[in-house]
Amino acid sequence: YDIPSFRENLKVRFSANDGFILQVQNGKLSEFPVRETFAKKLLSWYRVPTKLIYRFEPKTLELMFNDLISQIKSNPVIKIENEEALTIVSERYRPLLNKDLIEMFDIDQTWHIRKNDYVFLLQFKKKFDYEPVKGDKCGFSLTIKNSETGFSAVTIFYHVFRYWCSNGAYHSSKNGAISIYHTDIYKSSISDIVAKILSGAEDDMEQINSMMAKYALYSPALILPSLKSNLKSVLSSSQIEYFTNKAKDVPHETVWDLYNSLTEKAKKLSLNQRVAVETLAGNLFSESSAKILDNVIKKEPHGHRIWI
Repeated sequence: YDIPSFRENLKVRFSANDGFILQVQNGKLSEFPVRETFAKKLLSWYRVPTKLIYRFEPKTLELMFNDLISQIKSNPVIKIENEEALTIVSERYRPLLNKDLIEMFDIDQTWHIRKNDYVFLLQFKKKFDYEPVKGDKCGFSLTIKNSETGFSAVTIFYHVFRYWCSNGAYHSSKNGAISIYHTDIYKSSISDIVAKILSGAEDDMEQINSMMAKYALYSPALILPSLKSNLKSVLSSSQIEYFTNKAKDVPHETVWDLYNSLTEKAKKLSLNQRVAVETLAGNLFSESSAKILDNVIKKEPHGHRIWI
């Protein structure tokens, strides 16, 4: 359930016995244990790095949380789950509940559902089979990402699933993934948007497959710096090296190898980290990556393709 409030009625306190507790003074005092999602949402609201919650002393975090709450301009809404403070959002936030999203579509259309406090994924059954690299068959489908806790917009993108290893990644069409922010969302529009995407899905998926087939066997050396930079928001420095190398200080030879390494190792991450890494894996075959590789191919037509 939701508790609408005012910033001056909210306070976070910390004690060694109770941990972080949110106090809400709406006529009477109510107290709720603070979940990690609440703390990270409050920090991300002001673009404060969420990794700080693991680095600062609790009393320092208590001061920081209360300072951030005091700066909230719109009236905040506290989302409570199991009598814990799950997240804090703006009064303009229009939630799309995961259960409502499920009910929009026939159960026969859906294949897989995954969720945690940060993200919810509704994946449709595969629509087409392709073989972007010889001997490596993949199923192409559609996935909707939602976040009831305010960590992402409703995003609709394509999912590529490799059959032999069960790895997967998220890809955008040439026009990019479609995102609908929770301040602008209307439930009735989601099913219409999905239906429109599905009507043109074959063309989009063929285009993604063509990109993968064209660039899979090229060296990833020139797109690796951008990938590593983007991974910094998700992984530690040591994790980035592990995820982007075949072995210690041994780089992957092809974009396809790197793609497979990212999606295989991402399985061990938390769901929200996994989605972020799998999305960056899909971006290896984006228009921006293609422009870099095309530019190199023009200059050195025989120097950057690895034949297997």
